[in-house]
Amino acid sequence: PPTAATPAGATGATAASAATPAGATASTAAGATGDSDVGGAARGRAVDAVVRIHTAESLAALIVCVDTVLQALPSAVVDVPAPFGGELSGDARILRAAEPVSARLVVEVPQAARFVPDELARAAARITAEQLGSLDLVAPDGAAAASGAERVALISTQRSLAREARWGRRDLFPHLTASTASRRITTEPDLAAYFGGWG
Repeated sequence: PPTAATPAGATGATAASAATPAGATASTAAGATGDSDVGGAARGRAVDAVVRIHTAESLAALIVCVDTVLQALPSAVVDVPAPFGGELSGDARILRAAEPVSARLVVEVPQAARFVPDELARAAARITAEQLGSLDLVAPDGAAAASGAERVALISTQRSLAREARWGRRDLFPHLTASTASRRITTEPDLAAYFGGWG
């Protein structure tokens, strides 16, 4: 599992947070290109999927999210929120700042979530099996009563994103929505309980 590196100190973390737009990830904040250049030439190392986690309530929440994502998609790479870019180490699947990649699947995670690994793996396989453009994973949530659901993750194919950007049309591929048992992390996780298997 990913581990927390030695913090650089409160001043460094505060400076990184202040200098980085909300929702920016480590690679996008540094101007990384590659599969994020929708419709452009693919550059950087080729991977099966890139998972972009836009925000996290805490480092612990991010660690749980990354761990469950990589259980489901072990060949993926993960782009973490820029303020935490230097806090995770020891796993080549965590993108370095400004590192470009070319991916078959793009998974957008608005807020760090605890994924049900088998379910996320099946959702990614469904994209290929049914030749979908995207699959929107949403969870019924009382706090989101106005909309009835909240997005946990949006899985898209790079092919559909590129064609949509090129032609300005979204009807070239099927786009479906599915409910998920995975949930956004809104309270501080107990990492000892999580990795110990009792929480």
